[in-house]
Amino acid sequence: MRSASYVYLRPDTGSYAFRWTVPVTLRPLLGGRRDVRKSLNTSDRRTALRVARHLRVMLERATILAMSQHNKDKRFYDIKLLERLVDGTIRIEGLTMDSDPARAEEDRKHLAALLGTAAPAANAPATDERTLGQLVAAYIERGEREERYTAKTRQEVEAVFKLVLEVMGDGTSVAKLTRADFARFKDVLMRLPSNASKSPAYRGKSALDLADLPIPKERRLNIETCNKKLGWVASLTKYGHVHGWLSANFAEGLQMTNPKRAHEQRDAYTDEEALKLKEALLNGEAGSARKVWRKWVVLLLMYQGMRVNEAAQLRVADIGEVDGIPTLAITAEAGRTKTDAAERTIPIHPELLKLGFLSYVAERRKRGVTRLFDLKEARDGHGAAVSRWFRDWRKEIGLGHRDLHALRHSWATALKNADVSQELTDELGGWAADGSEGARRYAKASTQQRLLAALAKLHYGPAPAKPQLHLVS
Repeated sequence: MRSASYVYLRPDTGSYAFRWTVPVTLRPLLGGRRDVRKSLNTSDRRTALRVARHLRVMLERATILAMSQHNKDKRFYDIKLLERLVDGTIRIEGLTMDSDPARAEEDRKHLAALLGTAAPAANAPATDERTLGQLVAAYIERGEREERYTAKTRQEVEAVFKLVLEVMGDGTSVAKLTRADFARFKDVLMRLPSNASKSPAYRGKSALDLADLPIPKERRLNIETCNKKLGWVASLTKYGHVHGWLSANFAEGLQMTNPKRAHEQRDAYTDEEALKLKEALLNGEAGSARKVWRKWVVLLLMYQGMRVNEAAQLRVADIGEVDGIPTLAITAEAGRTKTDAAERTIPIHPELLKLGFLSYVAERRKRGVTRLFDLKEARDGHGAAVSRWFRDWRKEIGLGHRDLHALRHSWATALKNADVSQELTDELGGWAADGSEGARRYAKASTQQRLLAALAKLHYGPAPAKPQLHLVS
């Protein structure tokens, strides 16, 4: 039988994907699922078509077997095979698709090619003596080979998996792992203190020892940090499942729901503190005039709501004009962008124009330099030097513990207080919009006029006085 299938280009990733329609009679066996969608991990259409053709043949052959009534004893296994093909996480060991040994071997090779695994011999042993430490090493090696890590990411990954191996055991057999083991890891993670390596009270203690201490909730790792670490663990178990190390993706779904939106999870500067910052910057209290980036980067954070790296890595060419409105563009070409939504073109706040920002840009353009600020790229991006300087300077002017990123939260709060919609705040700040995937994909960017009208409402301190109307008799 032939079911509808096709290959399509995903606009969000730029790679091709495969869609196959599940026959109506089989949908009840697959939980009502109507279709199968699977990324083909290639941007080359010819390669995508070739891989999709193999995948369609395998799905259709499994469908025929699952619907067949001539061998009821095998039907359960045939349906399970189809379910695993649909999930894209099939384990090949012990599964046969036909009574003909030659065809079964051919099928295993096709599946192995599709799933990126080695096709085991038909008589492969059921036991697996590989260890969790070896799985971690294979996962990290894959990431390096495919150039998935920046220097910072590599450091984060190693720290997460060092903790995993400490809690769960480097030599633990992957064949013996269960979801309970990863749930236990999550429980330990949630009990750990933040910045444990920086506290003499915690230094030298193992993760399990720290988890047993009566650490107050407010001094433990927060939900955002735990979820980031659990995300890496889930990526590891997904890799292990797809490549035949694990019988299931045991860490899937362990991450917690954070009741706060991303831009509400950090303390913001008050209006009074923001104005104190601005006054210190404009009065030259930020130090050397040669390091003018101190002034402009902080002001960009205050009035444009930019991330530190987004402001620090700006190029002269990123400052332009759209429909007569001065704009700045945040692009991946300039440096690092956190998400797809981070790439945007937004109007420049009137207060920055008033303070002479465009004159500074014109001066840099006249000098023929590429970058807007003389900041070198470090492991954490162009903003590393700004963050280091600000960490000490904020204390000098008496502004406590909050870092530069807190200004982004102050900015979002100021827009909210000015009755700017969440939609426009997200668009100006480069946050992914809420709603369905389809709504996000097809939503059009707002005009610069509309964005400027929203941004111009932002202010710190008392609201600007409205002009008074006087009646003349």
